[in-house]
Amino acid sequence: MTATHRPGRQELETRLAEAEATIHALLSGEIDAVIDSTSRTPVLLSHAQAALRESEERYRSIVETADEGIVMIDAAGRFTFANQRVADMVGYPVSEMMGQSWRLIVPERRQADAALLFERTQQGVANEVEVAYQRKDGTELWTSLRTTPVRDADGRYLGTLGMMTDRTRFREAEEALRQSGERVRTILN
Repeated sequence: MTATHRPGRQELETRLAEAEATIHALLSGEIDAVIDSTSRTPVLLSHAQAALRESEERYRSIVETADEGIVMIDAAGRFTFANQRVADMVGYPVSEMMGQSWRLIVPERRQADAALLFERTQQGVANEVEVAYQRKDGTELWTSLRTTPVRDADGRYLGTLGMMTDRTRFREAEEALRQSGERVRTILN
């Protein structure tokens, strides 16, 4: 039978102090590498940080140049992210949307339906629906909305990712075509 080494209180305190000192040195820029304990190779933090910055910039560029409006809503239903396309569609500056409820852009008469959609997403259901929003100037905005629940590693609901495509012109064209068809039927009758 082999005995396993269990570190004593003093050894644990020493390890904790060393770890805290390492973290402090990393954060303050005193050191720029640590040794990977399994491979015994240095990990250059500056390279990792540069790669992370490049990756963040690449994804930020994709999100900001997308033709779709992209929003993140937290578990309480507040905007935590909106790209410029959403702001352009709804007429609110991004800064005005942050921290506000999704109800900001949903007309009063459609809030019950929107609440059900939000509830379904909280339960883990992804949705694709056509939704009418209200722009800041009071006009109607029709969108094709896709929602996806966002969860942490333990499966807890964190919020909703929403992607919106403006369908207002298509809705207006469909309505004009319907009215034209009605006029033709009336004339023929």
